[in-house]
Amino acid sequence: MQSMIEELFHGNIQPNISFFRPDSKYAEQMKALSNAEERLRKHLADDAECLDALNTLTASQHEINILTGIEKFAYGFKLDALLMTECFTGKDELADPERYI
Repeated sequence: MQSMIEELFHGNIQPNISFFRPDSKYAEQMKALSNAEERLRKHLADDAECLDALNTLTASQHEINILTGIEKFAYGFKLDALLMTECFTGKDELADPERYI
């Protein structure tokens, strides 16, 4: 098996792709969102200005979701690195028998 870094480089690990169960709360909300957007598009089909506003809204929300995902991923990665650093730099404390007396 390749290292995790090599797996990530080769695209075998894709943290930006997630899956969800069809019976999950997430799936339920995605379906509700999709249905609401579809209903709005039907009602706005004859109003180009409103339809354009809806398109702008959905495109902007999509971009915000991407930016938020990147930010949360980077924060989580940095937090994990700090936790691991603390674990490794504090290992002498964990092995010190005087600490538990």
